[in-house]
Amino acid sequence: MGYHLRYQSQEWATHHVVSRCVRGYSFLKPTPEVVAMTAGVLGRALHAYSHCIKLHHYAFLSNHFHLLLSSESTGALSEFMKYLKSNLTRELARIHEWTGPMWQSRYSSEEVLDEEGLTEIFNYITENSVKEGLVNHPSAWRGLHGYHQLVSQKTVSGPWIDRTGMYRAKQNPLNRARATPAHFTTVYTVTLTPPPLWDTMDSDVYHQHCVDLAQVAIKSAQVKRKGKSIGMARVLA
Repeated sequence: MGYHLRYQSQEWATHHVVSRCVRGYSFLKPTPEVVAMTAGVLGRALHAYSHCIKLHHYAFLSNHFHLLLSSESTGALSEFMKYLKSNLTRELARIHEWTGPMWQSRYSSEEVLDEEGLTEIFNYITENSVKEGLVNHPSAWRGLHGYHQLVSQKTVSGPWIDRTGMYRAKQNPLNRARATPAHFTTVYTVTLTPPPLWDTMDSDVYHQHCVDLAQVAIKSAQVKRKGKSIGMARVLA
């Protein structure tokens, strides 16, 4: 059975994107090393595609991730996801010493058509980590989660290593002494912007809007979960 064609109805459409690890493996388990690396790769990808991709919200759990973003075109979204996932694959494979497939098929993408749909997806992403019974509140999730930026207003950044440049330097006897990760590492910040349907709000109004939506989403997630949350110590174990 073939894959369905990617499509967006207009220029700069907003999408809810989901990608899952193969067989539900926890390649994205939020250890400090994985979190820092993932932030760096995501920040680098957003920097490289800043002309055609804008990120609004996200959540990375142990075995999958969600992105709420806007893309200039279907092709731009495809190229961005290819860049993001290929670089995540390379770095996660190093961390986990893994040589097989890392992702379960292609990412899924659903276009957000109106404000009602945008609010629904925004809340759904916010619920992640709580509705699964992992933590009581997204602020307690140590992995990457848009709540930390959108509500808590924290800066999220991480290192990105130019491994291609480092490899080329190793091939040149004159540059081998500099061919270390420290010489080819750049720290990138994960930059969020309001989605097009909300981009007329000023920064303070938009922040309060995110706070209000998060409160509703968290209460909903706490109702949906079954039993008590297991907590970060057990997640990491």
